[in-house]
Amino acid sequence: MVWKDAQGRSVNELKGGDTWYTILNMWNGAAYRYDTDTMIFPALGGHSGGADNSVYSVNMRIPKASRDVDPTVDIIPSLWQIQANAFPRYVDTIGVYGPAGSAYPSAAHRYDGMVHIEGTDYIWVGGGPAWGPSTSSTDIFLWDTKNRKWMWMNQDSLLLYESIIAATYDPVGKRVLYVDTLGIVEWVLSRPAGQRARRLLTFPQGQDTSNRFKTLLVDVKRNRLVAAGMTDVTTGASQILYWDLTTLAPGVLTPPTGAFPAWSLVSPGFEIDVDNDRYLIYSGGNTLTWVNPATGVITLEQTTGAPAVIATNGTWGRMRYSRNLKAVIFTQDMWAGTWVYKVQQP
Repeated sequence: MVWKDAQGRSVNELKGGDTWYTILNMWNGAAYRYDTDTMIFPALGGHSGGADNSVYSVNMRIPKASRDVDPTVDIIPSLWQIQANAFPRYVDTIGVYGPAGSAYPSAAHRYDGMVHIEGTDYIWVGGGPAWGPSTSSTDIFLWDTKNRKWMWMNQDSLLLYESIIAATYDPVGKRVLYVDTLGIVEWVLSRPAGQRARRLLTFPQGQDTSNRFKTLLVDVKRNRLVAAGMTDVTTGASQILYWDLTTLAPGVLTPPTGAFPAWSLVSPGFEIDVDNDRYLIYSGGNTLTWVNPATGVITLEQTTGAPAVIATNGTWGRMRYSRNLKAVIFTQDMWAGTWVYKVQQP
């Protein structure tokens, strides 16, 4: 699973970074293909925590792990040669890894900026603080899971020059939706190049200033975009907010017993169990938090017998709910492993 040269050195060791397992451990989520139950790790790392822009995947049905493309080692500069904001991508000018002029993404802290475009073989990968000192990427790449190649969307970068976003897919509107510090953006693959992104909503001034702690989902039944981890600027508390996808009118989901526990919405894993019409929050520990989308009523489920590693994290896209397996998929990182927990059915 880890690229090594003939002397056994990892990409990070070659390029002056930390040990290899930080590639997937630091501030990273994962994309998930619900149709194939495959967890995909595209070009993760960032800062001095990794230069490995390879792609790893774990098929949860078999199960089987694989590295689906090798890192573009020869065109990744040494950490110590990178100036701040020097580059958002690597360009293979002489064609070492394929056609000359091809672009490859920088390894980055992706947070939750990765999502499968349903009905296609593409993983949408946007933004992230990239490999190198204070270097950020506003690039959008598509990872082609079938042909195992990168596609740079050079005319359709993030609308706002910032690196940290949270993204999800709207199967009704057939679009990627992402949240940045200004508001909500849609990104539609079928539109002509240069016209794929459009801002849907600008937040009221001062509503929110941080993106790294958000996780999104689309509630088709209620026609909502729902965000966990949004900040109430008055109280500083994290919230579950939603917007009607027709009117963009906002709302707040609040438990009848009071606010959500503060720990539960700290960059949470956030999912939906469509069959049982309930949201799932997970931010570590041995407890799953189920939320009724209509009433906000909370039901707790203890993950009895789960491996201790699950208690370490679950943030962003590291926790997914498989509609096929009726199970929660936990991914801490490729060092600690990926785990499956069969949930209780109501």
